[in-house]
Amino acid sequence: MFAGQQPDPQEPRLAADGKTGPTTVTSRTVFHDNIAIGTSFAEVDPSVAR
Repeated sequence: MFAGQQPDPQEPRLAADGKTGPTTVTSRTVFHDNIAIGTSFAEVDPSVAR
């Protein structure tokens, strides 16, 4: 990570014991068979850059 760069909230974090711990993500978009499933169209709109 570069100085001033925000961590990716979906990137796994390693806990002190070296195991992967929970992330700070409050909601997720699930992709199943290349179809995005979310709580709203805006959440999965392919024309919106993220």
